[in-house]
Amino acid sequence: TRPWNAPTSLLDLYDLSHEACRDLAEHLLSFCFVLDDLRVTDDHDIDARALQPASRLALGLMKHCKSSQLLSYLLAHADDIRALHATEHGRDWLFVLFSYTWHVNSYIDRDTLVRHLAPVVGPELEHTMLTYGQKLDKQGYDRGHEDGRRDGRKDGQRALLLRQLTRRFGALPPDITTRVEQASPDQLEHWGDRILDATSLDDVFAT
Repeated sequence: TRPWNAPTSLLDLYDLSHEACRDLAEHLLSFCFVLDDLRVTDDHDIDARALQPASRLALGLMKHCKSSQLLSYLLAHADDIRALHATEHGRDWLFVLFSYTWHVNSYIDRDTLVRHLAPVVGPELEHTMLTYGQKLDKQGYDRGHEDGRRDGRKDGQRALLLRQLTRRFGALPPDITTRVEQASPDQLEHWGDRILDATSLDDVFAT
């Protein structure tokens, strides 16, 4: 979530003074490594690289893996998703990428992904995701991971809503915090939509 701020050279990792590094220079292993800091790389710069769809999507997913904007990124790259979906090998890659998304992103689950992408990629995407999901289940895929992702997404929704409410209206009364913590995912989503036009907490939580 933050730009890289550690050394990019082995020499800089030695716990030695500048003078010691200078005196021992010919005896110290040193090399620099290439850093692709996606956190500070613009999406357009990634798109401009000579990459295949799977590689381009993989970099984008890693960059936006925990962002609430990940769905927007995927929608903007519907052409890459369509290209992968057109072949069996591509569909394998697509499911790997989407599975990674479900594991790490608190805002997107399988249903949300299909619901938003199918209209722009094609209705067959839903069948593909269902088929591949069943394959994983038959292979003994731990359903507990799905429950864990669901709980993680709900926790992410709560945290996001509380942060938005605090930034918009200041310190929150304890009863509001409790209400958010006990809310269902549908309630959290409903209140999150209301923040856009609300002028007070009463506007957000009005029945």
